[in-house]
Amino acid sequence: MKIIRRPSTNFSDRGGWKPDIIVNHITAGSTAAGALATLCSPAREASAHFVVDKDGTVYQLVALDRAAWSNGTRIL
Repeated sequence: MKIIRRPSTNFSDRGGWKPDIIVNHITAGSTAAGALATLCSPAREASAHFVVDKDGTVYQLVALDRAAWSNGTRIL
């Protein structure tokens, strides 16, 4: 599977914490482009590790060893 990198600056260090679940969020917008714009905007303070487009294209926004700010929640 090809994953397209689309870096977001909205992430924190995990501080040694390791994830133990996967959470699937659905965006309110109708396009992946809109979700990418929102989740990569420093002003929005929200992000995700991945965005999957309707056509199956996968974008990675945050590295897996970092904490994405899902729903605007920061891990400090």
